[in-house]
Amino acid sequence: MRDVWSSAQQPTAEDYEAMCANFRWDVPATFNFGTDVIDRRAREHDSPAQIWENAAGDSRSYSYSDLSRLSNRLANVLRANGVAKGDRVIVMLPRLPEWFIALIAAMKIGVVPIRCIEMLTARAVEYRVTNAEVKAAICRPEHAVKFASVEQQIPVRVALGEVSGWLDYASELARD
Repeated sequence: MRDVWSSAQQPTAEDYEAMCANFRWDVPATFNFGTDVIDRRAREHDSPAQIWENAAGDSRSYSYSDLSRLSNRLANVLRANGVAKGDRVIVMLPRLPEWFIALIAAMKIGVVPIRCIEMLTARAVEYRVTNAEVKAAICRPEHAVKFASVEQQIPVRVALGEVSGWLDYASELARD
């Protein structure tokens, strides 16, 4: 193995001091992880971005272009139903690919994702919805019942399956 840190290659104390004195962060005026990272990577260097597998051995793989397309569709569903920049959206999902897609979609349209664990009680959900003035919620069907007492306060409800009064995630994303 070659020595990459030989004394000839290490910066001297003066170089280090000059480097520190002249260092400036290159902070962009605006930054959006969804568009500046995911969408850009999908356009310029599409490659595998996420591989998900559960304990049963089921797996799914997503490229950057998959994440870009799916997050755009979810963002469009939210926008078409009145969710706008600055609104709060509860994302109560485990670490499924849909969780990541929901967070990217939220970032793309400038909404604030409120990430919640599924162990929350109905009372804890009610507290968050009421105090955060939540505009949308995304969860798995078996947890939709936790929103029952505040369901009418949440204009947009998306479930990862069929729930009466909720939009079905797969059906909504399948539309063109």
